[in-house]
Amino acid sequence: MLGLNKYIVKREYLTKAEQQLKHLQAEITSAKEYIGNIERGDLNVSYPGLTNNEIVEDSLSAALISMRDQLKVINEKEEQRKWITEGLNNFMVLLRQHMSIEDTCTIIISKIIKYINANQGGIYIANHEKEILELKAFYAYDRQKFLNQNFNFGEGLVGQVFLEKETQLLKRIPENYIRITSGLGDAPPSCIAIIPLKINDEVSGILELASFKDFEPYQIEFLEKLGENIASSVATLKNNEQTQSLLRQSQEQAEELRTQEEEMKQNMEEMQATQEELARKEAESKSVLEALNKSYYVAELDLNGKIISTNQLLKNLLEKSNDLANLEGALYTTLGYSEEGDSQAIIEKVKAGTLAARTSSYKINEMEIWLSETYSPIFDAHDSVRKILMIASDITNEKIQREELEKNAIEIKEIREKEKARADHSIQTQTKMMERYMKKAKDTETQLKAKIKELESQLNQINQS
Repeated sequence: MLGLNKYIVKREYLTKAEQQLKHLQAEITSAKEYIGNIERGDLNVSYPGLTNNEIVEDSLSAALISMRDQLKVINEKEEQRKWITEGLNNFMVLLRQHMSIEDTCTIIISKIIKYINANQGGIYIANHEKEILELKAFYAYDRQKFLNQNFNFGEGLVGQVFLEKETQLLKRIPENYIRITSGLGDAPPSCIAIIPLKINDEVSGILELASFKDFEPYQIEFLEKLGENIASSVATLKNNEQTQSLLRQSQEQAEELRTQEEEMKQNMEEMQATQEELARKEAESKSVLEALNKSYYVAELDLNGKIISTNQLLKNLLEKSNDLANLEGALYTTLGYSEEGDSQAIIEKVKAGTLAARTSSYKINEMEIWLSETYSPIFDAHDSVRKILMIASDITNEKIQREELEKNAIEIKEIREKEKARADHSIQTQTKMMERYMKKAKDTETQLKAKIKELESQLNQINQS
């Protein structure tokens, strides 16, 4: 009877050990299947044979699920960084195209809405002379809309963001503030983002977007960085338009003066009327020249490129950067440093009757000033080039902004590489941890098999006895 009891106890122990072994084998098989799915890139896979309520803390399955969750977070952040970087690169290509401010805004707002899956939006550009924000482009439901809507500085939410220079994200929309319209009707949006287009703390406009979905933090980060690029592009376009406008005015007035001089010689009877018209034109020309002298660097050069005269702004710059007491007769193209190389080729080109341009720099103490110089031929009554007019604008801030953008691009690339290295290291660490778990499971399996073999041997002995 005692021998039978021992047999029953040993049999129960053996059965329990066999059940534990089967459970361990099943867990190892599930772990292998789970790890295989993760290796194939399926980070949303469920753990085989278990629900969330059946997962035991500090178990192999819990550790593998924790590893999967960490990989999902790393992958999601990497995808967001990639989305921001690729988006900025694509929009920089668009901003480098030579278009008007209106065309640039129209293309940019349509691309932004599609890229972030918003429903509608608009771009306002600041008019500092009138102190208003002018709506340059509005887009909704894949169509350009034509609206005439402006805000004074500080008026409404758009005007407030312009003055405060900080992004506003609205989830509680004021009543009747804005409605999203489509062919199916109209409804208020769930979220509005108002982003200042600023660079170096100077706001040049506002980007306003409306959506039925909330904007994610990484989307706002992207829009703020893109706002800096748009602000830089708008500043450049404004400066170019102003320079071209002034240059056209100067050339048009010079041509008008030449025509009037010829008419005066041909018809002495109209001399009085011509003189009055000439006086009016001269007054306009003087006004333009005064505007040029206040905002631009201006010089008259002879056909050899030597200085005839300069305005006070350029005189101060050249005297400080070259330590010259008398500028008259100095060869202008040798006073600054130019990346274009042969400076005399500029003079020869203008002498041939065409416009020429270059970028040059001047150093005052430790500060470097960059100028965008335009050389224009001045013709006499016989269409011969009599002298050269040089008009230059200060592009130092644009140069610095361009260098900062290039530096930011390099930093973004470096950060991305560091994050990738950190992610690779995290994956390697998780892989090593998983290998240790697998080894421990294998050792346990070996021990259990040895124990089962020992129990079977004892059971055989009992049976024989």
